[in-house]
Amino acid sequence: MMTFKRALRSLTNVSGENFKYDTLYKIVSLLNLVKKASFNYILHSTPNLIPWRFTNCIVKVRFNCASFYFYCVKNKSFNVFMNPYFHEFDISSFIFQHLKEGDTFVDVGAMGGLYTIIASKIVGNKGHVFSVEPNPDNLFYLKKNIELNNLRNVTLFPKAVGEKEGEITLYYNKGKTELTSAFGTGESSFQSEMVTLDSILERVSTIRILKVDTEGYDLKVLKGATKTLEKTFYVIVETNNEKIKNLLVAQNFKCETIYPSNYLLATRTF
Repeated sequence: MMTFKRALRSLTNVSGENFKYDTLYKIVSLLNLVKKASFNYILHSTPNLIPWRFTNCIVKVRFNCASFYFYCVKNKSFNVFMNPYFHEFDISSFIFQHLKEGDTFVDVGAMGGLYTIIASKIVGNKGHVFSVEPNPDNLFYLKKNIELNNLRNVTLFPKAVGEKEGEITLYYNKGKTELTSAFGTGESSFQSEMVTLDSILERVSTIRILKVDTEGYDLKVLKGATKTLEKTFYVIVETNNEKIKNLLVAQNFKCETIYPSNYLLATRTF
């Protein structure tokens, strides 16, 4: 549930690049807030929120002591998924509270790069961020957002990750690139090289936080990350089920749920 204070910050701490786009962004955000509140309180469900329908623009965000920019893209939902006050505030807050300068952060399923950018700002030049995103539409703007924020401590992997190396077909709809998945169908599809986290992170000594959000493919991602998990302190996973909990418990993690997103949080026990 979104508090009034957080809702207010989703408007006041996020601004368009000029008066016109700032006004439009705030109107769309306000409509989404009303829609979200109505569904939560009356229907007890999650609504489909309004995407950005106007010309591409740049939006500035102030989140805690960090500031960053992102491209708000016409007919896409970056206006929702790149706003940390609006989307998965609990995850952004956890990352901000537990990452430190010099740490390593891994963002699997980065989309437009919200967590990649926040983490990059926190860990600084002494730390590093590994950002994984296979969808070509997302990847285009992820690269632009990295450049826009002048992030020099990010390594980008334009690949899918899974249990083994090979190729995989992924499906998505142009207006909902955040839902790119190996399951089901969509109006668009693409072939992607698939690697394991163990292979791409082999030379990384310690990982502070590993975030995994692959629209139902999370278990296979973690099965290909046995060695990676051994050197990771925290794991945040979108899929919260017994199979993933059992896998992480076997790797000496304690599992709990982050509310209200219901993501699984695993903390290394020693």
